Amino acid sequence: MRVTLLAQFFPPETFAGANRIGAMANALAAGADVQVVTLQPSYPDPSAYDHVDWTSPWIDAGVGVRRTRCFAPHGRSWVERALAEQRMALGLLLAAAPQRTDVVIASSPGMFLGPAGLALAFLRRAPFVWDIRDLTWRYARERATGSVSTLTTSALERSMWAVARRADLLVAATPGIASELRAARLGTRVAMIGNSVGAELLARLDPSYPAAPARPAVTYAGLVGHAQALRVLCDVAERLPEIDVHLAGEGPERVAIADEARRRSLRNLVCHGYVQPSELSDLYRQSDILFAQLHRSALHTATALPSKLWEYMAAARPIVYAGDGLAARTLRETGAGVAVEPGSADEIVAAIRGLLADRDAARAMGEVGRRFVEHQPSRQAELGALLPELQRLAARGRRTS
Repeated sequence: MRVTLLAQFFPPETFAGANRIGAMANALAAGADVQVVTLQPSYPDPSAYDHVDWTSPWIDAGVGVRRTRCFAPHGRSWVERALAEQRMALGLLLAAAPQRTDVVIASSPGMFLGPAGLALAFLRRAPFVWDIRDLTWRYARERATGSVSTLTTSALERSMWAVARRADLLVAATPGIASELRAARLGTRVAMIGNSVGAELLARLDPSYPAAPARPAVTYAGLVGHAQALRVLCDVAERLPEIDVHLAGEGPERVAIADEARRRSLRNLVCHGYVQPSELSDLYRQSDILFAQLHRSALHTATALPSKLWEYMAAARPIVYAGDGLAARTLRETGAGVAVEPGSADEIVAAIRGLLADRDAARAMGEVGRRFVEHQPSRQAELGALLPELQRLAARGRRTS
């Protein structure tokens, strides 16, 4: 079985989207000839990969990788970014078009890869699978203001639902996304394959605490985007001068947050930018609390379960999550952290103070989270469940072609 996988992100990039697709390619290579068509490594910046070997690990795993150009989505207006992402998706489609395939998979983020994957499947008379990590078109409609913007985002949403309706299989990354897809009554089968952690991540993260701890530290690691609304960390750092607040990651909001921290002379707010996995592991170990936030929206409440929460649990640190919905409920049910109102510096500060005041209870939360992820199916095992689904689709496609 030949599988073509279209993806915006892929290792050696190291954040959530790339991690999922790298694990998917490896899992599918156990029973298929996998060809990944993706971009040159671009996050956080192409220069970060000048001395990195992109190819040999994937050749050894039996995965072929074809790369097009670099792509930097940040630093653009919403309209410019949408046009750039459409050109990116078209470029991946053109790169993949010459090769034969039995199944086409397109993975978000990069919602325009959905239409590109459907077009490729049509050209090759192959089944189409859409791996959906977020419902970006729904988020765009929620944020729309003004009649022109509302009309544009409504048309975008209708077109994306039309693509989903024509897919042979939809793969949802969270139970909430799966519920939304089923509620849309598309007539397309939906499979839920979540974002757990891999064995290699569990092995890399040291759950112990330093023998001689420094100042208390709170860390956020991940995309520094609009949805994360992380400027609240400036208020947190100002109200808690006795702790260090670490912001690790890149995104469209990082520069603005760093500028505000300088303007307010917040020496205890450290903006690291992108950090390598080994450095991030050290940062987690030096931290007392790990923080995440998603600003409130109907879509986030219904669907969001940030993959960073699983990574945080694997690091065996208590979590303060400013958000609601499925993610907040998961933290409460596991006992791995505290959920508070998104955007509320008062509640975030109170949660941090409470955890630092009772270190034994805080460490117990971290241990609970670590045990929880240790007993979940690994990312490789979950994604491996996709292989028999693809084999059935490929067999059906051969019978009808």
